Amino acid sequence: MPKLFLLMFLIFAGCKQYNIPPKTGNAGIARMKKTPASTPVTAAPGVNQIGAPFDSSGNKIIRKWEFERYESKKNKVIGFWPECCGNEKFTNIKEYKEKWGFNAIVVSASKKSIGLALRNGYELKNILTAVHQYKSVRKIMKVIDEVNSLNYYIDEPLERGTFSPGELIKIANHIKSKRPHARLILGSYQKTWWFYEFFPPVTYGSAYSEVLDSTNNVMIMCDKYDGNQISDWKSFYETYGKNKIYGHFIHSKIDSAQYEMLLDTTNFPLDTKRIFYFHGKSGAPALTPRFAGSAWKNGWLKKIEREFIQYFRCVDKIQNDSCSKYQKLKIIKTNNFRIVE
Repeated sequence: MPKLFLLMFLIFAGCKQYNIPPKTGNAGIARMKKTPASTPVTAAPGVNQIGAPFDSSGNKIIRKWEFERYESKKNKVIGFWPECCGNEKFTNIKEYKEKWGFNAIVVSASKKSIGLALRNGYELKNILTAVHQYKSVRKIMKVIDEVNSLNYYIDEPLERGTFSPGELIKIANHIKSKRPHARLILGSYQKTWWFYEFFPPVTYGSAYSEVLDSTNNVMIMCDKYDGNQISDWKSFYETYGKNKIYGHFIHSKIDSAQYEMLLDTTNFPLDTKRIFYFHGKSGAPALTPRFAGSAWKNGWLKKIEREFIQYFRCVDKIQNDSCSKYQKLKIIKTNNFRIVE
């Protein structure tokens, strides 16, 4: 019995416990709630291991998390309109997708533009193909025949007087016959109770409703910009119905002071899941990082942070081996990431 007891003791004493990180689907990525970036991470003083305040040479170590990129969420669509009618010369399409988290885009009606968007990671279902630069029903029908898209977009057709309700219905029916899975999306900025025609009196709401109710493949977006257009968004829902609203636009420049309010999902009527960020020729692309930050804070995006390790050497020791001045030695960029939601 004593020998057996000694054998069991040796077996258990020789075992070690390892902490294995949970599998996340992306190596090195952990999930965290929203916390301030660049939070120093330290361990017990004097312990010579990674993450401790000092290494074996006495160098101070600080670990910090810094912004790497934003990513889109599965149940949210954040798109952008890069310029007036297309993106052939827009060089930052990939950056908007991979760094700022946009997953939808407005492009011009050409195979080249759609191909460019697809090659940079945008899905066809989230590409809006603008056809309003063509001023006749016949030309738009020809584009629909030649350019494959799931979303054909016409900007403010009644406000600009480019197409009548009857002509829009004709375009929608052509889409249905040629591309059964596609739809026509209309942009509008007029209040629904303002008059589209005075004799006989017809409001914009009733004029657009005529188009939306005529077929099941037409939707509408609000592109009113004044920094406080939530009341207009609600008016659109009340007039046209939840199932007819594709999403809304936010202007990069005009609405910049109200990003937080406009992206606050508690202000959204009937759970809007699509927002398009317009900067075009009249916008301010430089404000994109701030817009993306506001989108993250309000639950539209995920933020990915990367871990950095900084080493500092003491260059001015005082009593008790304390240090009054450190010199930065190096910064190591790790392959450790975390998701902050």
